[in-house]
Amino acid sequence: MAASIDRPIRVFIAEDNSADVFLIEMALQQHGLNFHLLQTKDGEEALRSVVAFQQEDCPDIALLDQNLPRHDGDAVLEAIRQHEHCGRIPIIMMSSSESRREIEAALRHGAVFFRKATDLNEFMALGALVKDLCYANGN
Repeated sequence: MAASIDRPIRVFIAEDNSADVFLIEMALQQHGLNFHLLQTKDGEEALRSVVAFQQEDCPDIALLDQNLPRHDGDAVLEAIRQHEHCGRIPIIMMSSSESRREIEAALRHGAVFFRKATDLNEFMALGALVKDLCYANGN
């Protein structure tokens, strides 16, 4: 599971907003990360992807939108945490709002909560967070 100079960090994204995906890519690039995205656009597709992960293709980190169509981010988060091989990867739960329920749900499952800021510079901080979590996890 550990990324290295030899291969990009595998970033699993469950996000239905293409503008947010673009900003996520910008944030990762701005912080000098070598990465490969596996993007899903709704909760159902994300859950199918999680079930299909094998030990050798687990992502290094997951970025999950809290408010996905078809299944919310909490369902995807729980599926990752229950996965035999991928259950310990770092996870960032993202939302435009900052409700107590969303923050508590993320923390309860060992995820980090990130509020999708409307300010571009604040949103770009996501790249530093991904970098820190990947390095702390040995990637």
